[in-house]
Amino acid sequence: SLKNANVLVLGAGDIGGHFATLCRNMGAHVRGIKRHPLVYPIVFEDMDGMDALPERLAEADVVASFMPSAPETRGIANAEFFAAMKPSAFFANGGRGDPEPLPATSPLWDAPNMLITPHISGWFHLEATLNNVVDIAAENLRHLQAGETLRCWIEH
Repeated sequence: SLKNANVLVLGAGDIGGHFATLCRNMGAHVRGIKRHPLVYPIVFEDMDGMDALPERLAEADVVASFMPSAPETRGIANAEFFAAMKPSAFFANGGRGDPEPLPATSPLWDAPNMLITPHISGWFHLEATLNNVVDIAAENLRHLQAGETLRCWIEH
């Protein structure tokens, strides 16, 4: 449950702010980290700059990253980053940092405690996009029931 959980959101743009709102609605305490912490959505209880990251990682029950893939953010979630987190904490990366589709040879497929999902979450700005996703999901349910290969599926 997120009730009373400490959630740390990295990146307070549209997606990070929306995620923070959902977490707050479920009873979480939400802090944020962003490069320019003076301006941020009011849904965050507090906002820090990147220099506070190690301290905030140690406090978080959930760390969710929505940072863009940029030279200053690339590689931020490294061994030191994960060592600073609580052993019981969850990490979710909602940013696009890896190639898509993820190559079948990527070591991420076999990483322990990892769930990989496609980069299709978020708000649908076009009705046609939502309809397409729903159509693919329905088609995949039919294929799954028939024991057939799923559309948009990568074997690894």
